[in-house]
Amino acid sequence: MKPQATRCTQKELAYFAHWEARGYTFKRGEKPPTSTLTPPSLATRRPILDAALGAAVLVFGIGGMLAMWIEAGAGL
Repeated sequence: MKPQATRCTQKELAYFAHWEARGYTFKRGEKPPTSTLTPPSLATRRPILDAALGAAVLVFGIGGMLAMWIEAGAGL
């Protein structure tokens, strides 16, 4: 079954246009902020970049802890 389109008011459509013109993307069914002063979270602006940076932080964090564990075990 295909998902149905959600109904939006003209005001919400204007906010969608405002934020999408500034590079933000929204998931299906997600509502935009109803203010031009409060931007959406950064995850809605560049979700792929956000996921890649999160993965890089995890890899370097776990790698650093592993290196410290090996260093402590080797007695260096």
